[in-house]
Amino acid sequence: SQWYENNNMEKIDVSIPGQINPDFDTRGSIGVALRYWTTALALLGGLVLVLLAAMSVASIFGRVLFSKPIQGDYELAQMMSAMAVSLFLPYCHLRRAHVLVDFFTAKLSARVKHGLDAIAELLVAVIAGVFARQLFIGMTDGQHSGETSMLLGLPVWWPYTALVVAFATLCITALYFALLNIARG
Repeated sequence: SQWYENNNMEKIDVSIPGQINPDFDTRGSIGVALRYWTTALALLGGLVLVLLAAMSVASIFGRVLFSKPIQGDYELAQMMSAMAVSLFLPYCHLRRAHVLVDFFTAKLSARVKHGLDAIAELLVAVIAGVFARQLFIGMTDGQHSGETSMLLGLPVWWPYTALVVAFATLCITALYFALLNIARG
């Protein structure tokens, strides 16, 4: 059960009955490994986001004070934003932090809910796997073609590495939860 304190310091149970609890259901060796790996990816995404913010502030101050912004800040912002967002996805999925709409399934049995959740997890795994594959293809094509960014001349494939790892991890995480739901159903 997940408990949070509100402004009046009262404990509120925010868990959804019958749903996977990430604090309980990731205690097995695979779950623990996924928790550590997704946490590491999320921390890396946070670091990228902090660097992006620092670069943006430095570029704005350079533009205002010296009429000299950081060259290629827009290119870097695009690359770093994509990296940060994708690195957060597996952790978000593992922590069950997505929006859940159970309007149509609220009155169904736990077995049916677990079956539907397993199907949804498999769909997420397939979509994430397709994204990881396509990003990998894009990365290798970028490596072979030698394509670079317009202003800085940075290889365009290097941000793809973080995206490939993130979406592959999201695929594995979704498969893990699909198996948990199948086992519970």
